[in-house]
Amino acid sequence: MKKLLICLNCLFLSVMIQAARYQLFLFLLCVMGFSGFSQEPEDSSRFVLTYSFYNHAELVSKGTMTYRLTNDYLGITRRNLFDKKDIPLYSTNIRKSVSDSIRGLRIDTLQFFYHNDCVMSTSGNEYFISLETGLKEKRIHLHSYYHPQIERLIHVMNAVLPEDYRLYYMSKDNKQDCK
Repeated sequence: MKKLLICLNCLFLSVMIQAARYQLFLFLLCVMGFSGFSQEPEDSSRFVLTYSFYNHAELVSKGTMTYRLTNDYLGITRRNLFDKKDIPLYSTNIRKSVSDSIRGLRIDTLQFFYHNDCVMSTSGNEYFISLETGLKEKRIHLHSYYHPQIERLIHVMNAVLPEDYRLYYMSKDNKQDCK
């Protein structure tokens, strides 16, 4: 009887090890499939940059402005606080060199969130940036925060914007190291 119990334990252990191997295989297959090891090549030509901003004090009257750039298109919309749809303001075709210049800024290396401790969280400007290149997406949120790479991004964008829609960003002289 004791030998039978030992044999059953060994059989049970063998089945459990096989199941664990199978689960590990499935897990690795899923991880590799979702992390860029899939058979499909990355679409390196894909480029979508969305830059949105609002000022807390002016949100009700001016809403949120959104600038959307692709390899060949630039569109500007505004959404008022209680609206459900964006209001188109401006659109135009642009040269691919604009998106190439933005790719060169390496916006994808920035952190997710930057906060200026000198400005209350319910005051100041909020900036939201979403960058989609290939199969990758990067989101950045800045609360009244100056960052030199964002300043360079604004400079590139303003080069193709009409005067009425040019972006104004914070200055490197803005105080942001309060603790």
